[in-house]
Amino acid sequence: MNELTYFMTPSALNHLAQLVGTRWECVGTSGTIIKNLITCPALIVTSEIAVALTIQDNEVLVGGEHRTLTQIYESEPDGNVEAAKKEGLVFFHGKGERVTSVSVIREELTEIAEGEETFHLLSDSGVVIALESMVIAIQRRGFDGFDFVVNRASSPAELEYYPTERDWPMNLRVTYEYARHLISVD
Repeated sequence: MNELTYFMTPSALNHLAQLVGTRWECVGTSGTIIKNLITCPALIVTSEIAVALTIQDNEVLVGGEHRTLTQIYESEPDGNVEAAKKEGLVFFHGKGERVTSVSVIREELTEIAEGEETFHLLSDSGVVIALESMVIAIQRRGFDGFDFVVNRASSPAELEYYPTERDWPMNLRVTYEYARHLISVD
């Protein structure tokens, strides 16, 4: 059985933890926005720090098949933040509120073929940022996605996530077990 883990680096987690206590500005991209989808980089901006998350291609052989299982990495925000604001490629939901916590979205998938586990995958797929009056999720679209879904809600219990479990069709021979966990970084 293949065991795969794609976690954000300690440096990226440290930068995300630094968001706590700062004043929220926006989330956006210097790329493209289509409704609540944003292309890379996902720019997370507060009064004191900007974090840019990007998605990189990762081809692997798992369960006897070649698959694309993308990974999230931190990149340099550089001039992307000002470009995104200038072009209007940002969401200002909750602007001015204090960031109260940050959690990583960790997704887990196990493939079972003919009663045997063929692979187990743990992958960080985004972040949930809690503000004073709402939460905002920035999540990679599926285990093989190259863009992010931005959703917001008034509480973590009301937050909608991208339905990654639907991307893995089951049949009589192959089934999947799926779980999502929130891991606090602060």
